[in-house]
Amino acid sequence: MSNYGATAIGFVIKEQEQIKADLISLAQDPICFGPDEDVSAYAPLGMFIELVSRSYSEIWQAVESNYNESYLETATGISLDRLVRLKGIKRKKLKQKKSIL
Repeated sequence: MSNYGATAIGFVIKEQEQIKADLISLAQDPICFGPDEDVSAYAPLGMFIELVSRSYSEIWQAVESNYNESYLETATGISLDRLVRLKGIKRKKLKQKKSIL
C-alpha cells in the first residue's frame, strides 16, 4: 500500500521534494538513463525533472482539495451544499448585518 494519497489516517500529499527525488531515482535507474546521468539543477534532464515535479505537485494539491471537499467537516462552498443535499438538509442562507459607523 502506498504511503501517499488516501490512507488509513486521511489524505497524505506527496510533496514536490519527494516527487523530485523519486524522478531522479527513476532517471538514474540502470533501466532508464543510468547512475551517471547528470540530473543537476542546470542539466537538461535536471531542469525537466524540476518542471515535472512542480506540475505533479500541483496535481497532488488538486487531488487533496478534491478529497477534502468530499467530507462535511472540510467541504466548503458548492461542495458543502451538494453534500448536505444528499442528507436532505439545506444550509442556512447568509444574513447581511448592518452596522452604523
